[in-house]
Amino acid sequence: MKKNEWNEERIKVLLNQLPTVKDQRSAQQVYKQLLMAKQEKKKNKHWVWPVLASFAVLFLAFLIAPVFFKGNQNASESSESNLQMKEEASTDDSAVTFQKEIEKDAGLEQSSEETNEKSLIVPARDAKRYFTVAFTDAAMASVIPVSIEKSTETENINDIIKKYDKLKLKDLGLFKPPFYDNMKIEEDSGNKEVTVFLSKNDDLSSSAESQWFEKLLKETMKWSPYDRVQIKGNASVAGDLLGGMEEIEKIQEKNAYLKYETDSGERYLMPTEQSFNTVEEAFDSMKIAFGAEQIKPLMPDGLSIESVQSEGHELIVNFSDTKEQIQPADELAMLEGIMLTAKEFGYQQVLFTNLSKTRIGSYDVTKPIDVPAAPNPIKIN
Repeated sequence: MKKNEWNEERIKVLLNQLPTVKDQRSAQQVYKQLLMAKQEKKKNKHWVWPVLASFAVLFLAFLIAPVFFKGNQNASESSESNLQMKEEASTDDSAVTFQKEIEKDAGLEQSSEETNEKSLIVPARDAKRYFTVAFTDAAMASVIPVSIEKSTETENINDIIKKYDKLKLKDLGLFKPPFYDNMKIEEDSGNKEVTVFLSKNDDLSSSAESQWFEKLLKETMKWSPYDRVQIKGNASVAGDLLGGMEEIEKIQEKNAYLKYETDSGERYLMPTEQSFNTVEEAFDSMKIAFGAEQIKPLMPDGLSIESVQSEGHELIVNFSDTKEQIQPADELAMLEGIMLTAKEFGYQQVLFTNLSKTRIGSYDVTKPIDVPAAPNPIKIN
């Protein structure tokens, strides 16, 4: 192969044949582009240090985090402990304040046992929960109405009388006459009438027994919603017993109330046998003890009624000034006996004035009080 010969002339010829290469930019444009390229190069290198610094911060945070959180936990526990102590102290203070308010409102500064005394009446709001049946004392000398709590709303008089043994009423000083076991009672709410069927086995031949039958029947019906009693059975026997009456109309007797105390310490409010023309006369009779030893006056010594005023259905009872101490149980029995007596005369509320206390038992005696529904409640345990 023939070796190419490259001489200077041939190279020039070949170079002249190449296309022309010429930079169309001005000198200022070239300088500007070079300057921008240099700045971009420096800018790209700046990200390294911030990244390294960030890694360093994270590393330090990782090292000190356990110590920080432990310190916060201790501080939090200390704060919670202090808060709990403050709350407990606040609770104790509130309890003391609340107890003082209760004692003030309930009148316990005067007697710590007042609210524990047994009430001897059925409040008006509980009227439908009880049925009142009349019993006697052991000597069959006194009529004592007792309000027995119903187990259900549908219970009738027969059901209530059957509870005598279950409730052990004999142990409470209450006695049931034999004819209660044999007679049957039917109630007619529509006609407000009760029919009593006497049994041939009832021994009511004596006048004393017939009188007790009539007394107990009248006292029982007095507290019932019925207006009359029909008596059936052996017509001749019924006629003989009741003096020819086979029907008894309910009459408002207008009795006063006394206190009956059994030998075992049970207390009852019992109506007087006598009726009165005015409520003032009835109140006067409540100061006197008469009859059996167990019957006590309801007005305690050292306390008397100074005046009585009637305002519609409200009776205002004003007491005379007294500084004598009265037993809470006697004071409560007096108030409830007065309210029952007011009910006998058709009053619906009683307002007591000039008493030394603002509360007696559970009663706020600064305001009118509704008269009771019935006396002597006995609850089913």
